[in-house]
Amino acid sequence: MLPAHHPGAGASNYFAGIGSGLGWLIGHGPGWAAAHAALGLALVLAALGNIVFTWRRGSRLVTTTAVLGAVFIVGAGFNGTSFLNYGHDVSSLIMAVLWALALACYLTGLYLLARPVSR
Repeated sequence: MLPAHHPGAGASNYFAGIGSGLGWLIGHGPGWAAAHAALGLALVLAALGNIVFTWRRGSRLVTTTAVLGAVFIVGAGFNGTSFLNYGHDVSSLIMAVLWALALACYLTGLYLLARPVSR
Protein backbone atom coordinates (compact mmCIF):
# COMPACT_ATOMS: atom_id res chain seq x y z
CA MET A 1 0.00 0.00 0.00
CA LEU A 2 1.32 3.42 -0.96
CA PRO A 3 0.64 6.44 1.23
CA ALA A 4 -2.02 8.78 -0.12
CA HIS A 5 -0.09 11.87 0.96
CA HIS A 6 3.46 12.35 -0.33
CA PRO A 7 5.28 14.88 -2.52
CA GLY A 8 3.63 14.80 -5.95
CA ALA A 9 0.33 13.30 -4.74
CA GLY A 10 -2.57 14.94 -6.56
CA ALA A 11 -0.25 17.43 -8.27
CA SER A 12 -1.97 19.99 -10.46
CA ASN A 13 1.08 20.06 -12.76
CA TYR A 14 1.49 16.50 -14.01
CA PHE A 15 5.17 16.74 -15.00
CA ALA A 16 6.24 18.49 -11.79
CA GLY A 17 4.33 15.80 -9.90
CA ILE A 18 6.28 13.08 -11.70
CA GLY A 19 9.60 14.45 -10.47
CA SER A 20 8.36 15.00 -6.94
CA GLY A 21 6.65 11.63 -6.72
CA LEU A 22 9.56 9.63 -8.13
CA GLY A 23 12.08 11.49 -5.99
CA TRP A 24 10.06 10.76 -2.88
CA LEU A 25 9.42 7.15 -3.84
CA ILE A 26 13.03 6.25 -4.54
CA GLY A 27 14.39 8.18 -1.56
CA HIS A 28 11.75 7.63 1.11
CA GLY A 29 9.08 5.24 -0.16
CA PRO A 30 8.56 1.58 0.70
CA GLY A 31 11.52 -0.57 -0.34
CA TRP A 32 9.59 -2.71 -2.81
CA ALA A 33 8.13 0.36 -4.54
CA ALA A 34 11.50 2.15 -4.60
CA ALA A 35 13.08 -0.91 -6.21
CA HIS A 36 10.22 -1.05 -8.73
CA ALA A 37 10.71 2.61 -9.69
CA ALA A 38 14.50 2.26 -9.88
CA LEU A 39 14.12 -0.80 -12.11
CA GLY A 40 11.77 1.19 -14.35
CA LEU A 41 14.33 3.98 -14.70
CA ALA A 42 17.03 1.40 -15.48
CA LEU A 43 14.75 -0.09 -18.14
CA VAL A 44 14.44 3.32 -19.80
CA LEU A 45 18.24 3.61 -19.95
CA ALA A 46 18.55 0.05 -21.29
CA ALA A 47 15.89 0.78 -23.91
CA LEU A 48 17.82 3.82 -25.14
CA GLY A 49 21.01 1.75 -25.27
CA ASN A 50 19.16 -0.92 -27.22
CA ILE A 51 18.13 1.65 -29.83
CA VAL A 52 21.79 2.63 -30.31
CA PHE A 53 22.82 -1.04 -30.53
CA THR A 54 20.19 -1.94 -33.12
CA TRP A 55 20.84 1.22 -35.13
CA ARG A 56 24.47 0.17 -35.53
CA ARG A 57 23.36 -3.28 -36.69
CA GLY A 58 21.72 -1.64 -39.69
CA SER A 59 18.38 -3.47 -39.67
CA ARG A 60 15.50 -1.04 -39.94
CA LEU A 61 12.97 -3.60 -38.76
CA VAL A 62 14.94 -4.47 -35.62
CA THR A 63 15.55 -0.78 -34.91
CA THR A 64 11.82 -0.18 -35.27
CA THR A 65 11.06 -2.86 -32.67
CA ALA A 66 13.62 -1.24 -30.34
CA VAL A 67 12.10 2.22 -30.75
CA LEU A 68 8.57 0.90 -30.21
CA GLY A 69 9.72 -1.01 -27.14
CA ALA A 70 11.29 2.15 -25.72
CA VAL A 71 8.13 4.16 -26.38
CA PHE A 72 6.06 1.52 -24.58
CA ILE A 73 8.48 1.50 -21.61
CA VAL A 74 8.35 5.29 -21.30
CA GLY A 75 4.55 5.14 -21.53
CA ALA A 76 4.50 2.49 -18.81
CA GLY A 77 6.65 4.76 -16.65
CA PHE A 78 4.31 7.71 -17.09
CA ASN A 79 1.34 5.55 -16.15
CA GLY A 80 3.23 4.16 -13.16
CA THR A 81 3.84 7.65 -11.84
CA SER A 82 0.20 8.50 -12.56
CA PHE A 83 -0.79 5.56 -10.37
CA LEU A 84 1.63 6.73 -7.68
CA ASN A 85 0.43 10.34 -7.69
CA TYR A 86 -3.29 9.96 -8.38
CA GLY A 87 -4.10 6.39 -7.31
CA HIS A 88 -6.25 5.44 -10.32
CA ASP A 89 -6.24 1.67 -10.84
CA VAL A 90 -6.56 2.07 -14.61
CA SER A 91 -3.08 3.65 -14.66
CA SER A 92 -1.66 0.46 -13.18
CA LEU A 93 -3.49 -1.59 -15.80
CA ILE A 94 -2.19 0.58 -18.64
CA MET A 95 1.33 0.32 -17.20
CA ALA A 96 1.11 -3.48 -17.25
CA VAL A 97 -0.28 -3.58 -20.81
CA LEU A 98 2.45 -1.25 -22.09
CA TRP A 99 5.10 -3.38 -20.37
CA ALA A 100 3.70 -6.47 -22.12
CA LEU A 101 3.78 -4.66 -25.48
CA ALA A 102 7.39 -3.61 -24.84
CA LEU A 103 8.29 -7.21 -24.01
CA ALA A 104 6.66 -8.38 -27.25
CA CYS A 105 8.70 -5.81 -29.20
CA TYR A 106 11.96 -6.92 -27.62
CA LEU A 107 11.22 -10.61 -28.14
CA THR A 108 10.41 -9.88 -31.78
CA GLY A 109 13.67 -7.96 -32.12
CA LEU A 110 15.63 -10.85 -30.61
CA TYR A 111 13.96 -13.26 -33.01
CA LEU A 112 14.79 -11.04 -35.97
CA LEU A 113 18.42 -10.68 -34.85
CA ALA A 114 18.78 -14.45 -34.43
CA ARG A 115 17.52 -15.26 -37.93
CA PRO A 116 20.15 -16.23 -40.45
CA VAL A 117 20.72 -13.55 -43.06
CA SER A 118 19.47 -14.70 -46.45
CA ARG A 119 21.33 -13.54 -49.53
